[in-house]
Amino acid sequence: MHQLIASPYNGTFLIARPGSGGGMRIPRMPYEEPASIAESSSPLPT
Repeated sequence: MHQLIASPYNGTFLIARPGSGGGMRIPRMPYEEPASIAESSSPLPT
């Protein structure tokens, strides 16, 4: 199972953890860096 899920939401991105009742919205720029790293199978930044 994924630890976090990011999905487009109303011009931003919604970050949620499966099973959690909360989440957060982030703008496009902070989303794009980890998304491109995840696609390349490189380790994520700390």
